[in-house]
Amino acid sequence: MKKFPLVALLAVVVTLSFVRCSKDDDGGPAGSHRVVFKAVASENAQISTVVYTNESGDPTTVTGVDVSTWTSEELTFPAATPIVIVGANGSTTDRENGELTVQIIVDGEVVKENTSTGPILSAQTSFEFK
Repeated sequence: MKKFPLVALLAVVVTLSFVRCSKDDDGGPAGSHRVVFKAVASENAQISTVVYTNESGDPTTVTGVDVSTWTSEELTFPAATPIVIVGANGSTTDRENGELTVQIIVDGEVVKENTSTGPILSAQTSFEFK
């Protein structure tokens, strides 16, 4: 029964590996973006694992989270960063339906969000800088 979230998390990690390819220096916009990743579970749920893009473009995996709200530190990404991704897994503590929402916050604004519902939770989302 827990195979589905692990498979979904593995898919996020594989996607991050392919997305990490950097662009050539094409004279894009100067500057950077401040990014925070957040995962919030309902009262009857716990987050177990979070995977997100780090400042180098690599996947960072945090295991053993065991909280209902997780927030990354503020990360600074160069303007040339093509995309960032966050995914989280969790489950309910009472085998009833719960919710898990992941968010990408860029420069203080929630730019992408996705929610998973059920007793086994797996949510992921991505944001492409333009």
